[in-house]
Amino acid sequence: SSLKLVVQEHGIKNTVSVFFNMFIGLIIMVYVLYKRDFIVAGAKRVVYAIFSRKAAKKIFEEVNYANKVFTNFFTGKLLDSFIVGILCYVGSAFLLRIQYPYSFLAAIFIGVTNIVPFFGPIVGAIVTIIMMFFVSPIKSIYYAVFVFVLQQFDGNILGPKILGNATGVDNFYVLCSTLLFGGLFGFAGMLLAVPVWAVLSRIVNEIVNIELKKKNLPTEVEQYEE
Repeated sequence: SSLKLVVQEHGIKNTVSVFFNMFIGLIIMVYVLYKRDFIVAGAKRVVYAIFSRKAAKKIFEEVNYANKVFTNFFTGKLLDSFIVGILCYVGSAFLLRIQYPYSFLAAIFIGVTNIVPFFGPIVGAIVTIIMMFFVSPIKSIYYAVFVFVLQQFDGNILGPKILGNATGVDNFYVLCSTLLFGGLFGFAGMLLAVPVWAVLSRIVNEIVNIELKKKNLPTEVEQYEE
């Protein structure tokens, strides 16, 4: 009984700690948003003091590009995942007649994991299919087909319509960046991989183009294909 009490106290402390950190984070976020103009002005002042005017303008150009990429990616991805979650719930609850708790949980899990590029939908599909199997093996087969169709619809129609070319990152580099950042930083790395890769690749590409121009060499990738 004493061990059970210790475990319960530990669980309560962890829960309180999580909500406390969320509360502090919310306060900081509101304060930063309120002081946004002042913080941005202070940062510009420091950058102009350290760098030349030309370099400072270039830095601000890259920062604005990064802000645009991150904003477009996450707003588009959240909207896309929200729609996918709703479609998953409607399909599993009304088309497949899967009872409420399981259809709702599956929709939430599918929607949340869909935020992570490439691997998220795969993980979401596998976990929810296994869950449905324990509810009804027959319905889990129909559910697996439904999820496959839903993900094809999202990947080929819905996602491109909402996200468009928000990051400009090729699918191959989406896979590479997700694996790399996921291995280094876990879930957060997988979530941030694509926009971070887009920003870093733009910076590297501009540096490479500058150096190639200095050597009077072509900057187009096609020129180097054999």
